[in-house]
Amino acid sequence: MKATKTINAVLNNEFEADFTLEFAEDEKGNEYGILTCPFVKWLSLEEPVVWTRNYTISGDLLACIEKHYFDKNEVAIPVKGYPYDIEMEDIIHKILPQKIYEKMIKGSFKIRDA
Repeated sequence: MKATKTINAVLNNEFEADFTLEFAEDEKGNEYGILTCPFVKWLSLEEPVVWTRNYTISGDLLACIEKHYFDKNEVAIPVKGYPYDIEMEDIIHKILPQKIYEKMIKGSFKIRDA
């Protein structure tokens, strides 16, 4: 079993938080990952709090997130031909064009010059 991978990040230039990817196997021996993504929850204008979302991922999605984010210690990737940096949750929720999503999964995308 692979060791847990962590990305130390600073959210909103203020809050230290960790993105983690833990590896596990189901009863059939298939690998899956438990991805923890922190985010800033604004309870009021004065009291932001860091919360987390957990996702269970596997297959191409797990491979994509491990390779392009955790192995490179990045929480967002600037992709050529797309105006915004792509965050891990953009891949999970597919809130980007299908063509870009497929390139991210296949690893055939090009990184935009920062």
